[in-house]
Amino acid sequence: MELPKDAKRAKGWLIWTSVVMIAIFLGLTFQSYFYVIKKEPKVTDAVAAGNRVFHDNNCMDCHTILGDGAYYAADLTKVISKRGQGFVRAVLKDPPKITRDLWPGKYKRVMPNLHLTNQNINNLIAFLTWIGELDTNGWPPGSKVLSSKGKAKPLQEGTTSPVSLIKKLNCGACHTIQTQGLNTAGVIGPNLSNESARNRGVDWLVKQIGNPASIPDNEVAKGYEGKRMLMPAFKNQLTADQLKSLATFINNLKEEK
Repeated sequence: MELPKDAKRAKGWLIWTSVVMIAIFLGLTFQSYFYVIKKEPKVTDAVAAGNRVFHDNNCMDCHTILGDGAYYAADLTKVISKRGQGFVRAVLKDPPKITRDLWPGKYKRVMPNLHLTNQNINNLIAFLTWIGELDTNGWPPGSKVLSSKGKAKPLQEGTTSPVSLIKKLNCGACHTIQTQGLNTAGVIGPNLSNESARNRGVDWLVKQIGNPASIPDNEVAKGYEGKRMLMPAFKNQLTADQLKSLATFINNLKEEK
């Protein structure tokens, strides 16, 4: 039986609309595929081995990567570029000791000791570095100061306000800074609220902020010997003017009564 004219027209619209939508879908699929293949960093043997270490130890039971996993512990998508390899290595060598200080208050989230070998840690860092180099289009939120390859790039050159820099660099995650415009309570690094009393000087602070690993243990604040590697180097994230502005501000901090 021949279909009515209106039914034929509707059938035609359905067929051509389906054809067009399928063509668009396939085009976007191919475009996305070649976009990802072109920008994906190289997978080395160390990266593949680190991936196995990551999954063998069920890291995603607590952590998140690329939005997938548990939200109990930190997102690790950009952890290398945000924290630095020294910090990550220190955490993996003795997780309970470092993570116990990360959580103030009564209820602490302490990472168990996974008893990883040095080779396991090297491979895991290679894997996390590879993850950080993926183009995540700004994920996780707040990581837009990172380049598409996951490497820290300088903040806006015009931003020299030390308070703004401290907030952008998230210094309060590790340091206590109690002064006008800032009220942080980090416990991993030294309390900077009365830094002027240490008489370090601006040049020393510029060096320390730029590359903490260059400072010998006998020069760091008492009780923090051996922890300087936990702090990432900011020399590639800050311009010379920004470093000096930040160091001058910290050097002048006095404990408020």
